[in-house]
Amino acid sequence: MGRWRRLLKPRPLHETSHSRWEAVLEEIIRTADPVLVSAVEALLEGEGIVVFVADRHVSAVEARITAFPLRILVPEADVERARAAIVAAGWGDTLRQGAP
Repeated sequence: MGRWRRLLKPRPLHETSHSRWEAVLEEIIRTADPVLVSAVEALLEGEGIVVFVADRHVSAVEARITAFPLRILVPEADVERARAAIVAAGWGDTLRQGAP
């Protein structure tokens, strides 16, 4: 798990999930554009924000069909900073609004 270990928090085992860990990440972008994902990932990492790109491998295996969009997730504590950096870079129209 490496650096992602600090982004997880334990939860009681009696909950219905099979996992004892609960992620504290929030999805900020969902897109089928791998170039945008790479650019946003580089931007946020440059700002010191940990970035997780979900479904990267599924999307690649399925030949980039839009049924499996790439999702960019960041820690809940950094969501506002990440959104501000993305808007400042001119990609504000790609941000997800509301709950995923």
